[in-house]
Amino acid sequence: MSLSEPHTNALLQPTLTESAPQQALLSQRATFLTAFFGGPWAALYVMAANFRRLGRLDRAMPVLAAAALLGVVALVVSFVTIARPDLAAEWMPSGVRSSLMVRRGNNLLGMLAWGACYLPMRAHFRAADMSSLGYARPWGTVVPALLVAMLVHGAVVGLAVFLR
Repeated sequence: MSLSEPHTNALLQPTLTESAPQQALLSQRATFLTAFFGGPWAALYVMAANFRRLGRLDRAMPVLAAAALLGVVALVVSFVTIARPDLAAEWMPSGVRSSLMVRRGNNLLGMLAWGACYLPMRAHFRAADMSSLGYARPWGTVVPALLVAMLVHGAVVGLAVFLR
C-alpha cells in the first residue's frame, strides 16, 4: 500500500451487497397441501425448492434424505400392498380396501416428510410472514411436484399390478 492510497479497514467494508437477492418462499399452506395430495415425493420436491430459494440446499441434505427415505417407504408399502395382498392382509384391518390403505399411507408419509422438512424452516416461514416479500406463487413448483409424484407412484403401482 502506498502513501497516496487511503487506508481502509476491512471491517468497515460492506459485505451484504455480494449476496444473492432473497427469493420468496412457497407458503406453508401450498407446501402442506402438495405434500398431502402428492405424498412424500411431492413434499421432497417443494421443500427442496424452498431450501434452494433460501440458499440452504447443501445444508438441508440430511433432512431431504430423510424425506426421500419416507418416499422409498411409501413406494415399498404401495408395492407390497398391491403385489402381495396376502402379506398386507395380516396388518390391514378387515374390510378395508388395499387401494384405500395405499392412498392413506401415501398421505401420511407425505405429511411426515413435510414435517421433517418444515421443522428446520419454521423460522424462515415466520420471517416470510413478517416481511414485505410475501410468498411466491406456487403453481410453477407445485404442478411439476405433483406430476413427478404421480409418475413415480404410478410406475410402482403399475409394476406391482403387472407382477401380481
